[in-house]
Amino acid sequence: MKDVKKIFEEHAEGIQHLAGMSFYEQILSTLIEKSELKPGETVLDVGSGSGWLAIKAARWVGETGKVVGLDITPGMLKRAVHNASVEGVSRICEFREGSALEIPFPNESFDLVLSNLMLHALSEDEKQVALNEFYRVLKPNGRAVVCDVILFEVPEETLAEWSKRYPAEERVMLRHLVDHLEWSLASASKLLEMFSLAGFKDIERIEDPEKIPPLLCIVKASRQ
Repeated sequence: MKDVKKIFEEHAEGIQHLAGMSFYEQILSTLIEKSELKPGETVLDVGSGSGWLAIKAARWVGETGKVVGLDITPGMLKRAVHNASVEGVSRICEFREGSALEIPFPNESFDLVLSNLMLHALSEDEKQVALNEFYRVLKPNGRAVVCDVILFEVPEETLAEWSKRYPAEERVMLRHLVDHLEWSLASASKLLEMFSLAGFKDIERIEDPEKIPPLLCIVKASRQ
């Protein structure tokens, strides 16, 4: 298994740079939209990176809610704390160091678990452990909304064509993502199966060809 913490630490600046990309903004906005957040809810963002998804969630849950970002990378956490402060949501957002494989919160703590571009860094067995943990910390009727890289299911020409809608700099970033996928990727069907094994119900793959690159999969599921 690669030293995931080291890898993300080395790429912290590049991950921070993603926030300026319109395709990344669309992914985050889609995750928030599908989460159906309500004021006062409690949210956990696993693999929160530089904090942008948690910051968006904080604006929806408001002062009566709480968002916790969890990440294993100190460099990313430092950026997330700074970004939350700049965006004026520090009172709602908290960032903590911790692993998806052993989430440091009690059972049934959150209304929503979010995760964006994190699971691909885990082995297949670890992915299942992480999804089990997502389920454990959700309250009854809570939900999970997860976006991640999957085994590339379409020709590379399709991604190239899809990316033409974006500026050249963003096409370079998408190309970089494809060229550096040295992770343990699962197929979309395998990812859905893992959610089921974790105990989730109402599992659905959310597809939006206008917003979601072909190499990504968004899954929404609930704990009953």
